[in-house]
Amino acid sequence: MLYVFVTIHWNACAYFALSEFLGRGSDAWVCPGAAQPGFDRLRRQYLYSFYFSTLVLTTVGDTPEPQRPVEMLFMAGGFLLGIMGFATIMGSIGSVISTMRSADTAFYPNYDLVKHYLRLHRVGRRLERRVGRWHQHLRLEKKLTHEGRILQHLPERLRAEVAVSVHLATLRKVQLFQSCERSLLEELVLKLQPQVYSPGEYVCRKGDIGREMYFIREGRLAVVADDGVTQYAVLGEGLYFGEISLINIKELEVTVRVLLYGLIFALSVLGNALVVAVLALNRRLRTVTNAFLLSLALSDLLLALCCMPFSLVPNLMGTFVFGDVVCKLMAYLMGVSVSVSTFSLVAIALERYSAICNPLQSRAWQTRSHAARVIASTWLLSALLMLPYAVYSTTVPLAQALRPPLYQCLHAWPSQPFSQAWYLMLLLILFFIPGVVMAVAYGLISRELYRGIRFEMDVKREAGGGRSSEEGDGCYVQLTGAGGALELGALSSAGPERARSSRSEAQLGAKRRVIRMLVVIVALFFLCWLPVFTANTWRAFAPGAAQRALAGAPISFIHLLSYASACANPLVYCFMNRRFRQAFLATCASTCPCACRARRPPADDDATATAPSLSKGSYTTVSSIGPL
Repeated sequence: MLYVFVTIHWNACAYFALSEFLGRGSDAWVCPGAAQPGFDRLRRQYLYSFYFSTLVLTTVGDTPEPQRPVEMLFMAGGFLLGIMGFATIMGSIGSVISTMRSADTAFYPNYDLVKHYLRLHRVGRRLERRVGRWHQHLRLEKKLTHEGRILQHLPERLRAEVAVSVHLATLRKVQLFQSCERSLLEELVLKLQPQVYSPGEYVCRKGDIGREMYFIREGRLAVVADDGVTQYAVLGEGLYFGEISLINIKELEVTVRVLLYGLIFALSVLGNALVVAVLALNRRLRTVTNAFLLSLALSDLLLALCCMPFSLVPNLMGTFVFGDVVCKLMAYLMGVSVSVSTFSLVAIALERYSAICNPLQSRAWQTRSHAARVIASTWLLSALLMLPYAVYSTTVPLAQALRPPLYQCLHAWPSQPFSQAWYLMLLLILFFIPGVVMAVAYGLISRELYRGIRFEMDVKREAGGGRSSEEGDGCYVQLTGAGGALELGALSSAGPERARSSRSEAQLGAKRRVIRMLVVIVALFFLCWLPVFTANTWRAFAPGAAQRALAGAPISFIHLLSYASACANPLVYCFMNRRFRQAFLATCASTCPCACRARRPPADDDATATAPSLSKGSYTTVSSIGPL
């Protein structure tokens, strides 16, 4: 404004000088002369000249019309000077406004750009008003969101001191840190980042993944129900929430996943490799049942070696790095191994049912050649059944914008109905039907063993009750000497009876253990394979919902549970069997001369081991011979 007043003043002086030169009062344009009333004083003449200069420079108009050429030139020059001055003033004002806006931009986000973005993408008016209210709240309350950018040019130590002076009072309000040392608070202050929320905004919602711990510096925060109205609690200044988010769940999850995968992989490879080695090196174990166990061990070993590493590494890296060929081969071999394993479990169940419940009929067809044909058929059927995995499995890029791009090994089915039919077929063929067959077979076996237990207990009860009146029947031998008969009767009723009683107790215990093992077998099958087949069927019929619910850790642990069957099968089917353990120790002793030799089991153990399958026939023979 000072420059404006100075310009008007000098222009008024030039006008007064020109009026003196032309003669004051000579016409209507020049300054009136002293003859006119009131213009005899210099102050009145200056005020008139200043007023005239103001009218000319501001181009307001209402000035006397110039009569002479020099007067016209003065007016034109005055108008040009006024326009130039107006332009200069407007430019200065614009520069001031621009400087203010640039300063605001340095401290606050540019709302114009945000508003243009929202309108360009046709965001709803309601959301646009919420964004506007947040920006308005930010400016009215003079809140900053990017303190680090403002102070980034400062040295680190000086920046730390500024942060301490600004935020240390906030941490001192928190009861959790009131007893902490200043050095610890200074370290925590450097980690703080200001977050500003306008009234009515949500800091977090139920189900969100927590990544920060919040300290309330100003204002109040309400914990509300799903309806957004009911308040459970109100947090004020100095309180905090979200402390559980500081625990790095992701690293903990990855560590647990790697440990479980490594443990299951090691147990699967070691257990199944030992089963294959023992069954292949020991000729005495080459039976029909063990042939199916060998096929089961080979399929589980294939699952562990060809599937587990290629499933764990992509989950940890976030991309499939092995290429399209490995993707097809991994999916195909996984399907084949799972199919062979399932069919082998069904074959073992049927073979055991036939051997225990129909022993005479099973001897006609339970041969090693028949078992070899069944095993070859299961492998061939599995290889043909899982061909769609080799055809439709491929690697798909997750995001084209990333360099290098991320890939995922997926099944690119021709259509969703094809995918649904495929997974329903697998659910029936590899889970539902085998599960029902195994449950029914082992249920019938358990019933037969339970009936044998009841039979043995009844016979034992009858034998115990009739010993006093019929002692020695069928075992007494008449001798010539009187004392000899009594001595032989005492021997026949004491020693053999105790041996028979102990052997009967061992048989009952063995049958009970077999029944418990059969229940464990069926429960393990459903526990290991029900989640993965359910998840695959769910993803076929509702891919969006299944992806949201199972992505990440859930699907990894579901696959891990299915892989656990590969290490559980050797334990349940082989290492829980006494003869297999003896053969394993014998194989180790023969391959390692320095190892201690396994102790030869007594003859009674062999009789006890075979007794459960022959107990019914032996007691039938006793009852038929008794009357003779």
